[in-house]
Amino acid sequence: MFEKWDIPDNICDNYPIGLNSLDLFVGHSRQTKFLSDLLSNKSVVILEGEIGVGKTSMGNYIRHSKKDFFSPFQEIPCKPKWDNDTFMGIVLAAIIKEIMRSESSYKKLRKHETIQEINERFSDIKLANLGITGAGFGISKGSGLSRSSFINQTILIDYLVKVGQIIREHYHQSAPIIIQVNNLDIQYSFYEDDLIRLFNEIRDTLQIPNISWIICGDTGLGNFLKKNVPRAGQIINTIMTVDPLSLEEILKAFDLRIKKENMKGKFPVERSLLKIIYDISNGSFREILNITYQLLVRYYNEPLVTTITSEHARFFFYEIGKRNVEKLKRSNIQYPVFEAVLNNPGINQKELSKLVNKQQSNVSRVSKELEALGYITIKKKGRTNYYYPDIKYHIGFARAVQ
Repeated sequence: MFEKWDIPDNICDNYPIGLNSLDLFVGHSRQTKFLSDLLSNKSVVILEGEIGVGKTSMGNYIRHSKKDFFSPFQEIPCKPKWDNDTFMGIVLAAIIKEIMRSESSYKKLRKHETIQEINERFSDIKLANLGITGAGFGISKGSGLSRSSFINQTILIDYLVKVGQIIREHYHQSAPIIIQVNNLDIQYSFYEDDLIRLFNEIRDTLQIPNISWIICGDTGLGNFLKKNVPRAGQIINTIMTVDPLSLEEILKAFDLRIKKENMKGKFPVERSLLKIIYDISNGSFREILNITYQLLVRYYNEPLVTTITSEHARFFFYEIGKRNVEKLKRSNIQYPVFEAVLNNPGINQKELSKLVNKQQSNVSRVSKELEALGYITIKKKGRTNYYYPDIKYHIGFARAVQ
């Protein structure tokens, strides 16, 4: 599709860095070295940061880069309704699935009697609501999980301990298994009470020997758990904040994607536009990739456009958004809030309420409606809400780009 720029079609692929794409990882060298050393021993690590900054990629890079360590191919996406039995069962399923995976480098473990026993036991389980679907060990992405003692908890703990011992004996490491748990985002994936309940459930499981844990969540997760979950502070070894990549690192990441495909093109988006996208996305690489892809698709078939500029972006997003903005202007309540957010990105609820001369309760209700409609984004830091225009409206309509 992007032949005129001589760049790969998948240059804006926003899947996290994984086992087969470790060479595309950029930045965070000091943090990854520190965490890699820490996880060599029994550890529980919290990776926290804004959505889209690369927490999952960083965790995957660390655990898959470690030689002589065992880690499942995929991370485990946690869900609010899980209990400890479900959590242990899915962790076990992920471990066994990795051993049984055809491309796995851990195939020799299949012959072990205990591994065979666990595999046979799980292959008889047909409970889709527990995320374990027969011999395939599919990990569910649903959230409607119910408590079910499909295998006795004592047996599950015993299996996890035995698997850790087997893999430790095989790799001669103090904590040779690294499990990565994702989606622990307050208000996005979890309500506060659900998160507290889940960690009270799994707290003892996190202390099982021979397993290190990487737990990924949004900003403030670590301190929230320490404050609200008894003994969490004694279990968590370190809290690492994953900051956004710099603009230079993001440009390097694009270059690596081009070079991996053996193509010679240069990235066809003006640096000043990338800086605008970078600034208003708060450095979220996922958001940068999404917006950039939309622009590449829009202009790849325009022969006169060799480099996409800020004016191209402003025109494009203005054209696709003007009908929605005109429709919103008919609302005497929603439009003033949207306009205030558009012209004051990052404004907090108290300031926004004062600016539009509305009570905070009304502003809260209207802003949630605007977020649901895709006009704005609400970010919570501590107990304060901050409001941002959706990046497409910011580019197409905000004064900063005009």
